[in-house]
Amino acid sequence: MPATTFAGRSLGLGVGGASLRPLLVRVLLVSFFLLKGADASALTITTAMRALPGAPATVIRLTGMFEKGDAAELRKTLVRLKSVKETPGDLPFTTAELSSQGGDVFEGVKVGYLFREFGIATVVRKSDLCLSACAFAFLGGTMAALPVDAVPSRTIEAGGQLGFHNVWLNYGGLRNSPADDRVATTEGFNLALGGSSTIIRYATDMGIDPRFISRMLGRPADQFEYVDTVREFLSLQICLMEATLPAMTIEQQAANLCNNATRSATPVAAPIGPGMNASEARLLLLRQIEATISAARASERLASHLRATVETRNDALISEIYAGFKAAGLPLPELNAVVYEIQGVSANPPASCIASLSPAEPDRYDVALRGPKGMMHARYSAPQGCRWLFRHDANEIVNPRRSTY
Repeated sequence: MPATTFAGRSLGLGVGGASLRPLLVRVLLVSFFLLKGADASALTITTAMRALPGAPATVIRLTGMFEKGDAAELRKTLVRLKSVKETPGDLPFTTAELSSQGGDVFEGVKVGYLFREFGIATVVRKSDLCLSACAFAFLGGTMAALPVDAVPSRTIEAGGQLGFHNVWLNYGGLRNSPADDRVATTEGFNLALGGSSTIIRYATDMGIDPRFISRMLGRPADQFEYVDTVREFLSLQICLMEATLPAMTIEQQAANLCNNATRSATPVAAPIGPGMNASEARLLLLRQIEATISAARASERLASHLRATVETRNDALISEIYAGFKAAGLPLPELNAVVYEIQGVSANPPASCIASLSPAEPDRYDVALRGPKGMMHARYSAPQGCRWLFRHDANEIVNPRRSTY
């Protein structure tokens, strides 16, 4: 089987050499490469005009195999483009369409860092494949060139395929003689450690959920993991371009909002009890604030005033007080047409989940947690461009694999 060569060393899709297998498989399982034949072409960088919402825009399209030096060539292209193109600071500089079966994963990582540096959104179109090294480059997709708190911008059109897999070391590619076994083992171990640390650092820099890396441990090196379920889209902060409401009740959607926002070890199936309207939810949550203030003995006067306000049942006044607390920074949810309180979403600390959602608008919802010590923000949020994903069950396949490639 052909193998990928990096820095004079040979790597491919399995673990070769019996003496290396026990030592390297544990290390290499956190690295990813695509098999690259000797006749594969290097990465091709082209620019084109696309009709995007608002106005035509320049996009960059990357095709072919990732090879050493591609990131340097891409940087030249981006510098030239930046010299003639101005972009508002809160928008991507441009969009990169990716279509590649992989190649040099370290070059893919360099390209991903370039996307972050320049503020370039990434997309895999419905007829394209982006595998291995390309998949890592894709993870660099960024809304704007902001070095601090950069917002990811990674999108797949329905039908586009994004896949990761593990690397293997071709023992024969390291040393040609069995007598060099000890040297080859040391060489392979050092190469694997360097590759693994690069991948882990890159994933951390791109804000990737470490559980995604953990799931790769133990997977056979010749099996791809394609991004097809809601859980994978959320853990990698990737958007699916076409918004859809799930084919389930509003109560089940509320449960999904809470499960995805907390990633509870024991997901809830549906709310217990009827939903509330916005007025009822405001009363419930203001009573929670009053109880929290009283328990903390922070300000009995404020607690008393809030209690009296709630008892008036004056909806306009209560709405004003609620909006004031929210504007002051209290983690209160935006209240929509229907609101559910779902118990048991968190055991430590114990908390219930407040899910407020619109039945018809996929992206219109909010989630917050309510515990003994008051209101809390949900730990996780959906990607900005596809909040609707939170309404779906984490295990639902929303972008099925194509049967043929």
